[in-house]
Amino acid sequence: MKQVSILRGESYSLLRKEKADVNSFVHLDEILAAGLTSTYYLNEDNYHNGQSLKQLNLRDRTGATIIAIVKSNNTISNPSAKDTIESNDTLVITGTHKSVDLAFSLLDSKE
Repeated sequence: MKQVSILRGESYSLLRKEKADVNSFVHLDEILAAGLTSTYYLNEDNYHNGQSLKQLNLRDRTGATIIAIVKSNNTISNPSAKDTIESNDTLVITGTHKSVDLAFSLLDSKE
């Protein structure tokens, strides 16, 4: 993974120095912009419960993608636009750090 290589290279060089350098992580923006996969749990009062992925339109609105939905220990991999999200579901979301953050904000909102 590119992120790991960049981080290891920069942090190892940091450890070899006697004094910390404020510019040690010059590629931090690359690391943070690289991909991330995270989970989001829908509680019972989530505004988006009952919506289809098409209605939610998460990818177009945030740039992040729901790659799986976990429903009562049953995983729906690569869900279709017709699949709905319900309370107690766990969404597996992937994208850049920024797009995943935007997705979480959207899922927390009443929009």
